[in-house]
Amino acid sequence: MLEKQRQQIDSIDQQLVALFEERLAVAEEIAQVKYQGHLGLTDRGREAVLLENLINNVANETYKPYIKDLYRDIFLVSKQLQANTIKKLQDADR
Repeated sequence: MLEKQRQQIDSIDQQLVALFEERLAVAEEIAQVKYQGHLGLTDRGREAVLLENLINNVANETYKPYIKDLYRDIFLVSKQLQANTIKKLQDADR
């Protein structure tokens, strides 16, 4: 009964994982730049602008709050990775 939809979800999830992995790799590069440049981990202004731009591109109004929540979580995970990367770089410099 739900097999077709579940297969669609599985396919979409595989694509999302590949894209998220790509995003995390870039976030790790950003962490290295932040460490070298002694920059702060969080840029709330950039996050707000990015979130607003993303939400403005959502066609279905019903989905906007869910996508907003998703991206807040994505930002959090990216910052966690960056914090761990920066800590490893700091430890290596000691």
